[in-house]
Amino acid sequence: TVLGFSEGDQLSSFSSRGPRMGAETGLQILKPDIAAPGDFLTRDPDLAPALRILRDNGKKLFLLTNSDFAYTDAVLRYVLADGILDRPWWSYFDLLVTDSQKPGFFAGDAPWADGRGDCHGTPCFAGGNVALLEQQLGAAGDEILYVGDHIYGDILRSKKSVGWRTLMVVEELEHEIRATEESSADNARIDGLQVENEGILTRLLEVREALEAGRDTKLTRYRSLPPEDLKALDDRLAALTGEEHNLDRQLTANLLAIRAIELEIRQRFNPFWGPLCKVDSELSRFGDQMGDFACVYTARVSNLLFYPPDKYFLSPEEFLPHEL
Repeated sequence: TVLGFSEGDQLSSFSSRGPRMGAETGLQILKPDIAAPGDFLTRDPDLAPALRILRDNGKKLFLLTNSDFAYTDAVLRYVLADGILDRPWWSYFDLLVTDSQKPGFFAGDAPWADGRGDCHGTPCFAGGNVALLEQQLGAAGDEILYVGDHIYGDILRSKKSVGWRTLMVVEELEHEIRATEESSADNARIDGLQVENEGILTRLLEVREALEAGRDTKLTRYRSLPPEDLKALDDRLAALTGEEHNLDRQLTANLLAIRAIELEIRQRFNPFWGPLCKVDSELSRFGDQMGDFACVYTARVSNLLFYPPDKYFLSPEEFLPHEL
């Protein structure tokens, strides 16, 4: 089994002490000053043990990054090698590829760049393309699990272009899970109001059908109905109209209550766009792509430490609406 890592948030996290740097595909990625990595990066004490256990159990690990070697060295020297397990960062990997130019790396034919070919015993290349990398690894397609944090440059392209298995790192996931747990009572309130609204809408339909039928009777049978029956019909229509208004007011009150609760929930996730993977009751574009192209996703690579190295992850069973 081969595991690949994209040097980024999944191996080193940008902390709130510095700007969060990043860019969409096609834009130049800005990097923080590597002279003071502690101002921008947060160490994960479980990361080095997780990588060590994977290698000790026969997994071949490689690093694939768009960063140049100097930047990669500065970041990983701080994250992996400064007092964590007292071993150099490159010793955790069987192969290093820098300056890869992802996502073009997965579809291009660029050769390896001239220069560094060895990093203290670990093969190290720059540039290149996915075919050259797979040749070096002796593995291809779904034999490779690639870990990355960029939905397009890492996950979508490696999955669609070359059929790699993918593990997406979503750093915000831990906060999303906490916010979801904190919102369970509010979501239950919304569910209760939605059930109540279904009853209101059902009764509204019955009332409006009764109103339509009563008015139709009045217009078509006014010649034959006794005066007292017409007056009784008017009273019935008035009662139904009052009930309709009351039901509409209750429906509006419930909808406003749901909107207020939803706003409270959104504030727990993100005050500007709410949950990362949802837009109202539907998946966001990000959530949809993550579901389609990430075989597995997690908040940090070190979570692999808590599973056996040969753990087989099964996706939950999918259901059609009539099966629920």
